[in-house]
Amino acid sequence: MAGDPPLKQVVAKTYEAGVRGKFSEDIRWSASAYRAQNTDDIQFVYANASNGMGYFDNVGKTRRVGIDTNLAGNVGNFNWMVGYSYIKATYQSNFDLVNEVNTSRVEIGEDAGGDDVEGINVRKGNRMVGIPSHQFKFRGEYAITPKWSVGTNIIAFSDQYARGNENNKDQGEGAKLGGYAVVNLDTRYNFGNGWQLFAKAINIFDREYSSGGMIGESFFSASGIYDNGEDHRASLRAPGAPRAGWVGVRWEFGGPKNVASN
Repeated sequence: MAGDPPLKQVVAKTYEAGVRGKFSEDIRWSASAYRAQNTDDIQFVYANASNGMGYFDNVGKTRRVGIDTNLAGNVGNFNWMVGYSYIKATYQSNFDLVNEVNTSRVEIGEDAGGDDVEGINVRKGNRMVGIPSHQFKFRGEYAITPKWSVGTNIIAFSDQYARGNENNKDQGEGAKLGGYAVVNLDTRYNFGNGWQLFAKAINIFDREYSSGGMIGESFFSASGIYDNGEDHRASLRAPGAPRAGWVGVRWEFGGPKNVASN
């Protein structure tokens, strides 16, 4: 708990405005725009690329500007919703980070022993890492009977900069993580009196994707062979969930129940 330097309190100022309305009784829409700026924002600073260790520190100002839009409606027994979001997340202060693997690294100082320290220069306007600019969501649900419904969720994200590429200039493998889309399915049957049978399946096409990652180092080659302690640049990633499914029974309590009809 004592490994981090003294941290200043983060102060956030946010402005947001939105509108909503109806195209018809069956189609609704909403839109909002926002601007949020953090002063003395806290970021995780990697001190060692090989093991991912580091510390938290204040890095100055960061800003997030974006829009959220939503369109929803129903056609008979089919309900649907489409959402799109855009965010421009940027660093708003100049600072340097220790980094030994970024292809654009430069000398940023000396350590206690007088040896040169390599790192990257992060500048105002650089995109923040780990935040996709575009996000799309779709939800559709069809009531086969008054008690039985089936639905799907589709989510998609654009590419994002990996940690270690805060200056957005790295040209090596893993500097950016590619965008991805995932399709999920679900169904439920309402027996009445609070009881439901449900089933769901995620990532039904078994798409391989990464939800986050960093540029680091590994003692293993690209083929997975240990290289006698010789470290190599590596793209370290957080893999997304593979195809999976669940079936279960749910009972809701604490409120009015829908009694099954005879």
